[in-house]
Amino acid sequence: MKPRHPISVVAVVALASAGCIMGVPKSMYTVAPLGPAETLNCATNHIKTLGYTIADGDSDIGFVRGEKYLPTGERWLILGRGERHVLTATVLADPDTGASSLRVTAGLRDDRHTGAPTKSGSADADAVMSACTDQTTAEGQGGRSG
Repeated sequence: MKPRHPISVVAVVALASAGCIMGVPKSMYTVAPLGPAETLNCATNHIKTLGYTIADGDSDIGFVRGEKYLPTGERWLILGRGERHVLTATVLADPDTGASSLRVTAGLRDDRHTGAPTKSGSADADAVMSACTDQTTAEGQGGRSG
């Protein structure tokens, strides 16, 4: 009978936990001082400036999604999946007043889950929001270290 190694059991449990606990994405919204098209252009340009690749978007609907892959690290080598920051900006126009609102959502996505952003992903969302609006109302404050 082979002896058991408690350290290897602990390591497996820790790795499994690390892959399953992702948290909640961060979402912020506010009234935008610009019109819907200008607000969406502002968000798109700032997402690109921050190093994100535009993965999806539709100017008629009023949204854009950018993704930025994290450098390959130990987590990818151990778990076999890459992680990427995801920023989504959605612009809505009030049909009665014409006022625009901007919602920016930041998350960290791997091949199976979307969860709370890292601190840098959260800072990217704040940067887009402050560049394209005058004020910020936040909900779902989150942020993983990294």
